[in-house]
Amino acid sequence: MTYPLETIRHSYAHVLAAAIQRLFPDARFGVGPVIENGFYYDILLPKAIGGEDLPKIEQEMKRIIKQNLKFEKEETGIDEAIAFFQKTNQPFKVELLKDLKT
Repeated sequence: MTYPLETIRHSYAHVLAAAIQRLFPDARFGVGPVIENGFYYDILLPKAIGGEDLPKIEQEMKRIIKQNLKFEKEETGIDEAIAFFQKTNQPFKVELLKDLKT
């Protein structure tokens, strides 16, 4: 099965976020959109990521990909999503959702 490049990039953004979350549990995530040349993710970490961290992140991404996990889209109400991200200590996601709500 083939997927559009935008879908692949979006999936890799999720894989990156999962790897960062596993390696740096205190990471706080903002947005992670697909852009013209790839994707990026706004992430706040207690300390800056250094060059020595990049191979670790790459390896964790490879481990996640090897798990061949299924991506599933889940729809929920804004209030439920806000509660989830408050519970998981993701203030930037909460802020984004509250902005959508108004």
